Amino acid sequence: MVTLSSDYLGGTITRIRLFASAPNTALAQALCDHLQQLGATRSSVVALDADGDGADLAICIAGEADDAVAALNRRLSRQALPCLFVHVDGGRAQLGPWTYYGHTPCWACYRTTLRFFRGQPQLADHGGSADPAVFVPFVTAQLLALLRGESALIGGAVLAVGGGEADAARALKDPLCEVCSIWSRQPTEAFYVQQD
Repeated sequence: MVTLSSDYLGGTITRIRLFASAPNTALAQALCDHLQQLGATRSSVVALDADGDGADLAICIAGEADDAVAALNRRLSRQALPCLFVHVDGGRAQLGPWTYYGHTPCWACYRTTLRFFRGQPQLADHGGSADPAVFVPFVTAQLLALLRGESALIGGAVLAVGGGEADAARALKDPLCEVCSIWSRQPTEAFYVQQD
């Protein structure tokens, strides 16, 4: 039995909730089964519109342009539930961004990065494999490295599944992100009064 504990996240991970869009349910279930075979977690696969209550960690497996992912990102931010986003489209997959709300870029930050930094690699440019034989061990290895605080995902990398860090795109934290930044909910101007 493997214990999933994380000094980085501050505790033991006992429950992982895998959120999956309909076309990716089988892939999510394969990952869930693998995590349970490790004997470390109670994992479950749920739809994108489900709640994250009771989970210690979330993994979202969905298409890159899925609108339900944006709504899930907002819900998970309110719950402060860390989430690893996985984009799967057309047999290709990318891992990231890793979202530890308040610390690392969220899904909305990543979408902003793609919109304003057009040179960023897109999923269509170099997507990794969505084949379960490649996908499941790669995601599991990255998840374990992440929990140890040793993954490039912590620094905002978005990895092609089955690829290396050389294939990584970057997600940047948006300081004005309406989902995960406290600055977006604070006044943007400050007035200082000097007293004599």
